[in-house]
Amino acid sequence: MNPQPAETIVEAVACTAPSKVASDLKTAEPVMSRCGGSSPSPSATATHRIRFGHGSAIGYCARMGRWSRDELEKAFAVYLEAGARAGATGDWDEWPEIFTEDATYIEHHFGIFRGRDEIRAWITQTMSQFPGNEMDAFPAAWYVIDEERGWIVAEIINRMKDIGDGRVHEATNLTVLKYAGDGKWSSEEDVYNPARFIEMIQEWSEAKQRLGS
Repeated sequence: MNPQPAETIVEAVACTAPSKVASDLKTAEPVMSRCGGSSPSPSATATHRIRFGHGSAIGYCARMGRWSRDELEKAFAVYLEAGARAGATGDWDEWPEIFTEDATYIEHHFGIFRGRDEIRAWITQTMSQFPGNEMDAFPAAWYVIDEERGWIVAEIINRMKDIGDGRVHEATNLTVLKYAGDGKWSSEEDVYNPARFIEMIQEWSEAKQRLGS
């Protein structure tokens, strides 16, 4: 029997009685050892994505993430902190250090930047002139961690400086980050609607003019 695609494995495990899973895990142990891994506990079967048959385990290697969720969480926290620090100070020269030297940055309006030096040249120039120099906060509205791939998908808020009109002026983009280990990212891709950003910036500029600030 051929193993089923990884997408169906969790359902198969979920339908197996705990006692049967425990029994099948013993059968799966030699298989996992040959894959270079260790036998998972019954409670971890869904995470490890091992499918069990009615009599014995179907033998093939589980697809495991290269990095732990905790490491990805911490790396993303550093990413957000770097953006917050650059937004608060206006100095973006340090920000590209969160990327590997050969990282790729895909920006759907400005283009593709290859390598940390290209990323730094672009970000420092862009954020030193309007409207980038009027944005001072870049928090995440939400994010999702793909442990298997080492990716994070997030909605990043681009917030304008407070001008005292009682409103929060901001627009968002979807960001896909690919982790490379050691706290560094090998790729970032930003997807957004330029028309929404233009509208938001125009509203902010008009409000600022009315207030004379």
